[in-house]
Amino acid sequence: MLISLNLALLLLLHLANAKSANCSVDPNAVADRRLRDTLLCNYDANVIPLNPPEMNKIRAQISLSLKHVAMNEKKGTMTITAWASTNWFDGQLAWNMSEFGGLDSVIISSKLIWTPDLTIYNSDMTQVHLNHDPVSCFLVPEAHIFCAFNLNTPIYCQADLRLWPYDVQTCMLEIGSWAYNGEQLLVEKDVRRDEHTISDKIFFENKQWTVIEIKVENVNDTFPYVSWTFKIQRHAGLFEAAFVTPAFALASCTLLSFWVISLTHRLLLCFLSLVCNVAFLISIVGQIHEYGDEKPKIAVVYRDSIVFTLVALLFCVAMPWMENSESPQILVTIADAIRERGGRRSRLLLGVDFEQDDLEQNDSTECQQQSRPKCAVFAPLLDRMVFATLFVLYTLMLLSLLP
Repeated sequence: MLISLNLALLLLLHLANAKSANCSVDPNAVADRRLRDTLLCNYDANVIPLNPPEMNKIRAQISLSLKHVAMNEKKGTMTITAWASTNWFDGQLAWNMSEFGGLDSVIISSKLIWTPDLTIYNSDMTQVHLNHDPVSCFLVPEAHIFCAFNLNTPIYCQADLRLWPYDVQTCMLEIGSWAYNGEQLLVEKDVRRDEHTISDKIFFENKQWTVIEIKVENVNDTFPYVSWTFKIQRHAGLFEAAFVTPAFALASCTLLSFWVISLTHRLLLCFLSLVCNVAFLISIVGQIHEYGDEKPKIAVVYRDSIVFTLVALLFCVAMPWMENSESPQILVTIADAIRERGGRRSRLLLGVDFEQDDLEQNDSTECQQQSRPKCAVFAPLLDRMVFATLFVLYTLMLLSLLP
């Protein structure tokens, strides 16, 4: 039984070899058809076309023609859409033009020939092979093959949003062989098309991102691959108007409250600024994703602005109490000295009512008989000191936000 089975297998193998050895090529067919039949006779698309010592290694060159890029900060991915063009030599697919009517090229499906198993190493999806779907490849008599595969896949790219909305993201695309090591297949960049990664004819500008730099380099490893480094910058116009400009406006609103005479109006300004800062901070959290300890500067600005506004609000509430409370003698002396020796400018800075102050100076005896807090101006002085401190802090904070 076993002998019969072996004989049957040998017979099938012999018939298969005989069939493949006698490929039928119609001599009366057109040159293109005869060429295809001749090239594919005894050709195995599953075997890498190595033919030592003439060809010990396949060199596959690859280039990109970028069509579109898009960033998804919440998922931590960047989607690249491009044409991935690759070329290599296959010694089994050479022909003599004189034997085929001077035919100098032929178009053939990639599923009929061996193609490099180019894979995106850092894809967000599992094993994305560029040659997964068959495409039409271009062959020339010197056995040079050109294929162009459509690339549309998200790649891992952790966003750095510290400078949002003026951020620049750096992402990498890595393409190499999945099955063949560097001794069999060398994947490298196509130096002839290195500078043509972005084409004005096929590239569609993203409304949110613009490509500012692309670098291509070969990475020599056990499995050599080509690495593209993309630098993309966000179009900040809309976000600048929606989040950066209000930050300056709310800071001005908080500082302006220190110069409002009416206590009620001052409280309203501080409360309005506080509510708006909280609302904008919540909106920013909804716009961008959370990524550990690194906080966007714009979020830090609104967070600190909330603290500064709370200080202004609490100080506004405490002002009436401070004006009617007993102050330390040394502070009262300093405040009175500034008011009396600084002239009208210092009195204006301290928020002193000139008419009321002149009446107090004309009736100093009566003032001395009254309780000391009613004659002191330490509370307005402290108010201006808090204003100056917040002004400096706001200035430094908002300047750090600009690009």
